[in-house]
Amino acid sequence: MSLSPDDIEAAYLPRARLGGYKAGPTAALLHRVSWDYRQVVHQHRAVAEEVRQLRVRVAELEQELQEAQQAVSKRRHPDELTRVVLAAAQRTAREVREAAKQEAETTLRKARKRAADEGRQLAKSRERALKELAALEATRSCLHEQMRSGLESLKSALVEEPRPADRGEASRPLSPSNR
Repeated sequence: MSLSPDDIEAAYLPRARLGGYKAGPTAALLHRVSWDYRQVVHQHRAVAEEVRQLRVRVAELEQELQEAQQAVSKRRHPDELTRVVLAAAQRTAREVREAAKQEAETTLRKARKRAADEGRQLAKSRERALKELAALEATRSCLHEQMRSGLESLKSALVEEPRPADRGEASRPLSPSNR
């Protein structure tokens, strides 16, 4: 089932504890979007190949038409039936060429529009992910600074704590009875 832009925009991703989205569901959504984008690219290639084949066919028909025109011009007295057949062949070749051209242009327009829509959706998803990453980085930096500050406070408190000699106790060598 392919995703529509509305499906991507309406996706409700579960939140992570520290803010942002959980990696698993987010990766799954991105995987689905990537898959659909690959399908669009594949369809685009298929349409391009079909256009190429139609152009080859039109060229073949034009060649046949040219050969028919040459055959008619070689005859000294072309009859009415030959002219009618030639006119019909020309008209048919023109109609086939125009129909193929219109169909190819329509298909290419649709494929480009869908690719652009999906590209915009991917850009939006990427932008949201980058904002989320920046918020997480800011949180990490803040926590790092708080931890550093706390450790420095603890260190200075330990350095400033009075020693037994500073409290008036005589420092004496440890004897076996003091141990």
